[in-house]
Amino acid sequence: MDERALPRVALEGLNRLLHPLDAFFRVKPQQSSPPPLFIIGAPRSGTTLTYQLLTQHFKLGYMTAPVAYTCGVANLSTRALRPWLGRPKSGFESHYGQITGIFSPSEHHNYWARWFPETVDLGHYSDPYTADMARFEGLETDLASLSAILERPLIFKNLYLSISAGLVARILPHARFLIIKRDPLLVCQSILRRREQLPDPRKWWSVKPPHYRAWLDLPLWQQVARQVFYANALPSRDLACFARGRFTEVDYVEVCRQPRVWLDRMEGWLGSFGYRTYSKSRIPDQFPVSDRLAIAPTTAKEIRCELADLEGEVHARVH
Repeated sequence: MDERALPRVALEGLNRLLHPLDAFFRVKPQQSSPPPLFIIGAPRSGTTLTYQLLTQHFKLGYMTAPVAYTCGVANLSTRALRPWLGRPKSGFESHYGQITGIFSPSEHHNYWARWFPETVDLGHYSDPYTADMARFEGLETDLASLSAILERPLIFKNLYLSISAGLVARILPHARFLIIKRDPLLVCQSILRRREQLPDPRKWWSVKPPHYRAWLDLPLWQQVARQVFYANALPSRDLACFARGRFTEVDYVEVCRQPRVWLDRMEGWLGSFGYRTYSKSRIPDQFPVSDRLAIAPTTAKEIRCELADLEGEVHARVH
């Protein structure tokens, strides 16, 4: 085993060992709470900014890094940290999905990996059409308890979970979903830049769609185009099947250029489910929009052609 993986493996083992104790710290909700909200989108599509805006504007419960690291006893750690889990700081700083601050909203991958483990064939995708639903017994109860502890509806943003949104919708029949839309060519450009910054650009980065291992010998631009395509297409297809009437789409450019207008519209949608807002706004007038295409024209053309070729494939079942 790689020595660098030892701390992660040890932490996973400790969380599994302690998990039975967490049942003693669960809270049974006294009344029905608003449904949880899941932010869905490809890497570099604007999911983090959306997450920050919503947790600034609405009174929401969210997981932080300490809770994610102690995911085996999430109810216990949430109870202990409750005084620090109010409105996040309003700086809107982040670095490739990581929001600044130990008590800031996090991706909480450790928590979701217990329920949605990565597999060799399907990567981070969990097929909602063939899933054994008995595996997820207790998840809805656990989330209801966390919401009751925080006395707020829960919001989640996790790119690894995002691609399995259809299965999440099956497990949580009242959950709501925001699908973030951004020009896929610009998303590909951003991921290519990130890959090129890595010590080994050939190393995969971020969410792994089904059968991604078969793409590892392809040109980098083609790997990224396929990653972005399936990270968008699979959850959109699956939510259309399992969450009709429970999701809405979000335009990244509008969020950046008119965040207050967009949040007003979200108040109309989320307010109907019982979501409440803070009285004092901390939302800027606008955010910079990264919309300049800087990759070579030949590469941009190849990516566009690849995305067009993939369009028909997503309608086939993934196995």
